[in-house]
Amino acid sequence: IYPFQEWKKQQQAWDWSDLANAMAAKRADDPYHVVVVDEAQDFSANQVRAVLNHLTDEHTLTFVLDAAQRIYPQRFTWSEVGLSVGSHNSKLLSKNFRNTQQIAAFAAPLLKDVETTDDAAIPDLTSCKEEGDKPLLVQGTFTQQMDHVVQFLNDLGPDNDESVAILHAKGWFGEVKNRLNAAGLAYVELTRNAEWPTGPVNVALSTMHSAKGLEFDHVIIVGLNSEVMPHATEPGDSERDAHLRLLAMSAGRARKTLTITYKPSEASDLIACMDPDTYEVKAV
Repeated sequence: IYPFQEWKKQQQAWDWSDLANAMAAKRADDPYHVVVVDEAQDFSANQVRAVLNHLTDEHTLTFVLDAAQRIYPQRFTWSEVGLSVGSHNSKLLSKNFRNTQQIAAFAAPLLKDVETTDDAAIPDLTSCKEEGDKPLLVQGTFTQQMDHVVQFLNDLGPDNDESVAILHAKGWFGEVKNRLNAAGLAYVELTRNAEWPTGPVNVALSTMHSAKGLEFDHVIIVGLNSEVMPHATEPGDSERDAHLRLLAMSAGRARKTLTITYKPSEASDLIACMDPDTYEVKAV
Protein backbone atom coordinates (compact mmCIF):
# COMPACT_ATOMS: atom_id res chain seq x y z
CA ILE A 1 0.00 0.00 0.00
CA TYR A 2 2.92 2.40 0.58
CA PRO A 3 3.87 2.70 -3.14
CA PHE A 4 0.19 3.39 -3.83
CA GLN A 5 0.08 6.09 -1.14
CA GLU A 6 3.24 7.66 -2.58
CA TRP A 7 1.78 7.56 -6.10
CA LYS A 8 -1.39 9.33 -4.89
CA LYS A 9 0.74 11.99 -3.21
CA GLN A 10 2.76 12.59 -6.39
CA GLN A 11 -0.39 12.75 -8.51
CA GLN A 12 -2.28 14.81 -5.91
CA ALA A 13 -5.02 12.20 -6.29
CA TRP A 14 -7.70 10.83 -3.98
CA ASP A 15 -9.29 7.42 -3.95
CA TRP A 16 -12.78 6.67 -2.61
CA SER A 17 -11.44 6.10 0.90
CA ASP A 18 -9.72 9.49 0.92
CA LEU A 19 -12.92 11.17 -0.26
CA ALA A 20 -14.99 9.44 2.42
CA ASN A 21 -12.53 10.47 5.13
CA ALA A 22 -12.59 14.09 3.98
CA MET A 23 -16.38 14.18 3.79
CA ALA A 24 -16.70 12.56 7.22
CA ALA A 25 -14.40 15.20 8.70
CA LYS A 26 -15.95 18.31 7.10
CA ARG A 27 -19.63 19.12 6.83
CA ALA A 28 -20.87 20.43 3.51
CA ASP A 29 -21.65 24.15 3.17
CA ASP A 30 -25.03 23.20 1.72
CA PRO A 31 -26.17 19.99 3.46
CA TYR A 32 -29.03 17.78 2.25
CA HIS A 33 -32.55 17.41 3.63
CA VAL A 34 -33.40 14.11 1.91
CA VAL A 35 -30.89 11.36 1.12
CA VAL A 36 -31.49 7.87 -0.30
CA VAL A 37 -28.48 5.52 -0.33
CA ASP A 38 -28.83 2.53 -2.66
CA GLU A 39 -26.64 -0.63 -2.53
CA ALA A 40 -25.62 0.41 0.98
CA GLN A 41 -24.33 -3.06 1.84
CA ASP A 42 -21.13 -2.19 -0.03
CA PHE A 43 -20.48 1.05 1.85
CA SER A 44 -17.68 1.29 4.38
CA ALA A 45 -18.19 2.74 7.86
CA ASN A 46 -16.47 5.98 6.81
CA GLN A 47 -18.66 6.28 3.73
CA VAL A 48 -21.73 6.10 5.96
CA ARG A 49 -20.19 8.66 8.31
CA ALA A 50 -19.55 10.90 5.29
CA VAL A 51 -23.26 10.76 4.39
CA LEU A 52 -24.31 11.47 7.98
CA ASN A 53 -22.05 14.52 8.11
CA HIS A 54 -23.74 16.04 5.05
CA LEU A 55 -27.29 16.13 6.40
CA THR A 56 -29.28 19.05 7.74
CA ASP A 57 -30.35 18.89 11.38
CA GLU A 58 -33.86 17.93 10.24
CA HIS A 59 -33.58 15.29 7.54
CA THR A 60 -34.88 12.06 6.07
CA LEU A 61 -32.29 9.35 5.42
CA THR A 62 -33.01 5.99 3.77
CA PHE A 63 -30.58 3.10 3.23
CA VAL A 64 -31.54 0.43 0.70
CA LEU A 65 -29.45 -2.71 1.02
CA ASP A 66 -29.20 -6.47 1.03
CA ALA A 67 -26.24 -7.71 3.07
CA ALA A 68 -26.48 -11.11 1.38
CA GLN A 69 -25.28 -9.38 -1.80
CA ARG A 70 -22.25 -7.75 -0.19
CA ILE A 71 -19.48 -8.23 -2.78
CA TYR A 72 -16.71 -6.23 -1.11
CA PRO A 73 -14.93 -7.30 2.09
CA GLN A 74 -15.63 -4.12 4.03
CA ARG A 75 -18.36 -4.42 6.64
CA PHE A 76 -19.61 -2.54 9.67
CA THR A 77 -22.38 -2.62 12.25
CA TRP A 78 -25.01 0.11 12.31
CA SER A 79 -24.22 0.90 15.96
CA GLU A 80 -20.59 1.42 14.94
CA VAL A 81 -21.61 4.45 12.87
CA GLY A 82 -24.07 5.72 15.47
CA LEU A 83 -27.31 4.44 13.94
CA SER A 84 -30.00 2.34 15.57
CA VAL A 85 -31.79 0.01 13.18
CA GLY A 86 -34.85 -1.78 14.52
CA SER A 87 -38.30 -2.92 13.50
CA HIS A 88 -39.74 0.55 14.12
CA ASN A 89 -37.66 2.17 11.39
CA SER A 90 -36.87 -0.65 8.95
CA LYS A 91 -38.92 -2.38 6.26
CA LEU A 92 -38.29 -5.68 4.48
CA LEU A 93 -38.80 -5.50 0.72
CA SER A 94 -39.70 -9.14 0.11
CA LYS A 95 -41.38 -9.14 -3.31
CA ASN A 96 -39.17 -10.34 -6.18
CA PHE A 97 -40.23 -8.44 -9.29
CA ARG A 98 -37.17 -9.30 -11.41
CA ASN A 99 -36.44 -13.03 -11.49
CA THR A 100 -38.35 -16.08 -12.52
CA GLN A 101 -39.00 -18.71 -9.87
CA GLN A 102 -36.35 -20.90 -11.48
CA ILE A 103 -33.62 -18.23 -11.31
CA ALA A 104 -34.46 -17.44 -7.68
CA ALA A 105 -34.40 -21.16 -6.85
CA PHE A 106 -30.91 -21.39 -8.38
CA ALA A 107 -29.52 -18.34 -6.54
CA ALA A 108 -30.87 -19.12 -3.07
CA PRO A 109 -28.79 -22.28 -2.34
CA LEU A 110 -25.59 -20.39 -3.18
CA LEU A 111 -26.14 -18.33 -0.04
CA LYS A 112 -27.30 -21.05 2.35
CA ASP A 113 -23.86 -21.43 4.00
CA VAL A 114 -22.83 -17.79 3.65
CA GLU A 115 -22.82 -15.72 6.82
CA THR A 116 -25.92 -13.55 6.88
CA THR A 117 -27.14 -10.77 9.16
CA ASP A 118 -30.49 -9.24 10.04
CA ASP A 119 -30.21 -6.89 7.06
CA ALA A 120 -29.82 -9.71 4.52
CA ALA A 121 -32.46 -11.27 2.27
CA ILE A 122 -32.13 -14.68 0.61
CA PRO A 123 -33.80 -14.91 -2.85
CA ASP A 124 -37.35 -16.14 -2.31
CA LEU A 125 -38.88 -18.11 -5.20
CA THR A 126 -42.31 -18.00 -3.55
CA SER A 127 -42.43 -14.24 -4.10
CA CYS A 128 -41.77 -14.49 -7.86
CA LYS A 129 -44.75 -14.25 -10.18
CA GLU A 130 -43.06 -15.38 -13.38
CA GLU A 131 -41.92 -18.87 -14.38
CA GLY A 132 -39.27 -19.77 -16.93
CA ASP A 133 -36.61 -22.27 -17.91
CA LYS A 134 -34.12 -23.60 -15.40
CA PRO A 135 -30.68 -21.95 -15.59
CA LEU A 136 -28.38 -23.75 -18.04
CA LEU A 137 -24.81 -24.86 -17.33
CA VAL A 138 -22.88 -25.24 -20.58
CA GLN A 139 -19.78 -27.47 -20.45
CA GLY A 140 -16.98 -27.39 -23.02
CA THR A 141 -13.80 -25.68 -24.11
CA PHE A 142 -13.96 -21.90 -24.26
CA THR A 143 -14.29 -22.09 -28.04
CA GLN A 144 -17.27 -24.42 -27.61
CA GLN A 145 -18.70 -22.17 -24.91
CA MET A 146 -18.56 -19.22 -27.32
CA ASP A 147 -20.13 -21.33 -30.08
CA HIS A 148 -23.13 -21.69 -27.76
CA VAL A 149 -23.16 -17.97 -26.90
CA VAL A 150 -23.03 -16.90 -30.56
CA GLN A 151 -25.80 -19.36 -31.46
CA PHE A 152 -27.92 -18.07 -28.57
CA LEU A 153 -27.54 -14.48 -29.77
CA ASN A 154 -28.28 -15.45 -33.36
CA ASP A 155 -31.39 -17.34 -32.25
CA LEU A 156 -32.72 -14.18 -30.58
CA GLY A 157 -32.74 -12.58 -34.02
CA PRO A 158 -31.64 -9.16 -35.29
CA ASP A 159 -34.92 -7.46 -34.45
CA ASN A 160 -35.08 -8.71 -30.86
CA ASP A 161 -34.86 -5.88 -28.35
CA GLU A 162 -34.25 -8.01 -25.24
CA SER A 163 -31.09 -7.13 -23.34
CA VAL A 164 -28.23 -9.61 -22.94
CA ALA A 165 -25.31 -9.35 -20.52
CA ILE A 166 -22.16 -11.42 -21.01
CA LEU A 167 -20.38 -11.40 -17.65
CA HIS A 168 -16.90 -12.51 -16.61
CA ALA A 169 -15.37 -12.40 -13.14
CA LYS A 170 -12.16 -10.68 -14.29
CA GLY A 171 -13.37 -8.95 -17.44
CA TRP A 172 -11.18 -11.04 -19.76
CA PHE A 173 -13.15 -10.45 -22.95
CA GLY A 174 -10.47 -10.67 -25.65
CA GLU A 175 -11.69 -13.94 -27.17
CA VAL A 176 -15.33 -13.02 -26.54
CA LYS A 177 -14.90 -9.82 -28.59
CA ASN A 178 -13.12 -11.71 -31.37
CA ARG A 179 -15.99 -14.18 -31.67
CA LEU A 180 -18.70 -11.52 -31.53
CA ASN A 181 -16.89 -9.41 -34.13
CA ALA A 182 -16.43 -12.43 -36.40
CA ALA A 183 -20.15 -13.17 -36.13
CA GLY A 184 -21.10 -9.57 -36.88
CA LEU A 185 -22.73 -9.15 -33.45
CA ALA A 186 -22.55 -5.63 -32.01
CA TYR A 187 -21.95 -5.06 -28.30
CA VAL A 188 -21.19 -2.36 -25.76
CA GLU A 189 -18.91 -2.47 -22.72
CA LEU A 190 -20.40 -1.56 -19.35
CA THR A 191 -17.45 -2.03 -16.99
CA ARG A 192 -16.80 1.25 -15.12
CA ASN A 193 -19.70 2.91 -16.96
CA ALA A 194 -22.42 4.32 -14.73
CA GLU A 195 -25.11 4.02 -17.39
CA TRP A 196 -25.92 1.87 -20.41
CA PRO A 197 -24.39 3.59 -23.48
CA THR A 198 -26.91 5.20 -25.81
CA GLY A 199 -27.76 3.47 -29.08
CA PRO A 200 -29.62 0.41 -30.34
CA VAL A 201 -27.11 -2.25 -29.22
CA ASN A 202 -28.60 -4.59 -26.62
CA VAL A 203 -25.64 -6.92 -25.92
CA ALA A 204 -23.31 -5.83 -23.14
CA LEU A 205 -19.96 -7.07 -21.83
CA SER A 206 -19.32 -6.47 -18.14
CA THR A 207 -17.41 -7.75 -15.17
CA MET A 208 -19.61 -9.40 -12.59
CA HIS A 209 -18.86 -6.57 -10.13
CA SER A 210 -19.93 -3.87 -12.60
CA ALA A 211 -23.26 -5.62 -13.21
CA LYS A 212 -24.32 -4.85 -9.64
CA GLY A 213 -27.48 -2.76 -9.61
CA LEU A 214 -28.33 -3.56 -13.24
CA GLU A 215 -30.73 -6.08 -14.75
CA PHE A 216 -31.02 -7.81 -18.11
CA ASP A 217 -33.44 -10.12 -19.87
CA HIS A 218 -30.68 -12.69 -20.37
CA VAL A 219 -27.45 -13.17 -18.42
CA ILE A 220 -24.56 -15.34 -19.64
CA ILE A 221 -21.66 -15.86 -17.22
CA VAL A 222 -18.73 -17.16 -19.27
CA GLY A 223 -15.59 -18.99 -18.22
CA LEU A 224 -16.48 -19.83 -14.62
CA ASN A 225 -13.21 -21.64 -13.93
CA SER A 226 -10.87 -22.04 -10.99
CA GLU A 227 -8.38 -19.50 -12.36
CA VAL A 228 -10.77 -16.58 -12.13
CA MET A 229 -12.80 -17.63 -9.08
CA PRO A 230 -10.70 -19.86 -6.79
CA HIS A 231 -11.56 -20.29 -3.12
CA ALA A 232 -11.36 -22.61 -0.15
CA THR A 233 -14.03 -25.31 -0.10
CA GLU A 234 -14.97 -25.08 3.58
CA PRO A 235 -17.95 -22.95 4.68
CA GLY A 236 -16.92 -19.84 6.59
CA ASP A 237 -13.96 -18.96 4.36
CA SER A 238 -14.23 -15.23 3.63
CA GLU A 239 -13.08 -15.49 0.01
CA ARG A 240 -15.48 -18.35 -0.61
CA ASP A 241 -18.35 -16.32 0.86
CA ALA A 242 -17.44 -13.28 -1.24
CA HIS A 243 -17.38 -15.33 -4.45
CA LEU A 244 -20.69 -17.02 -3.64
CA ARG A 245 -22.30 -13.64 -3.00
CA LEU A 246 -20.86 -12.32 -6.26
CA LEU A 247 -22.17 -15.31 -8.20
CA ALA A 248 -25.62 -15.13 -6.59
CA MET A 249 -25.77 -11.38 -7.27
CA SER A 250 -24.74 -11.90 -10.91
CA ALA A 251 -27.32 -14.66 -11.38
CA GLY A 252 -29.94 -12.35 -9.91
CA ARG A 253 -29.37 -9.79 -12.68
CA ALA A 254 -31.33 -12.07 -15.04
CA ARG A 255 -35.02 -11.51 -15.69
CA LYS A 256 -35.73 -14.40 -18.10
CA THR A 257 -32.78 -16.75 -18.65
CA LEU A 258 -29.45 -17.52 -17.00
CA THR A 259 -26.57 -19.39 -18.63
CA ILE A 260 -23.22 -20.28 -17.04
CA THR A 261 -20.39 -21.71 -19.14
CA TYR A 262 -17.23 -23.48 -18.01
CA LYS A 263 -14.66 -26.12 -18.90
CA PRO A 264 -15.27 -29.18 -16.68
CA SER A 265 -11.57 -29.94 -16.12
CA GLU A 266 -10.96 -26.36 -14.95
CA ALA A 267 -14.28 -25.65 -13.23
CA SER A 268 -14.48 -23.32 -10.26
CA ASP A 269 -15.27 -24.94 -6.93
CA LEU A 270 -18.39 -22.77 -6.96
CA ILE A 271 -20.00 -25.29 -9.31
CA ALA A 272 -20.14 -27.77 -6.43
CA CYS A 273 -22.09 -25.21 -4.36
CA MET A 274 -24.94 -25.21 -6.86
CA ASP A 275 -28.02 -27.34 -6.27
CA PRO A 276 -28.19 -29.79 -9.23
CA ASP A 277 -31.99 -29.82 -8.98
CA THR A 278 -32.08 -26.14 -9.93
CA TYR A 279 -30.26 -26.23 -13.29
CA GLU A 280 -29.92 -28.14 -16.56
CA VAL A 281 -26.58 -29.25 -18.05
CA LYS A 282 -25.55 -29.11 -21.71
CA ALA A 283 -22.25 -30.55 -22.93
CA VAL A 284 -21.06 -28.90 -26.15
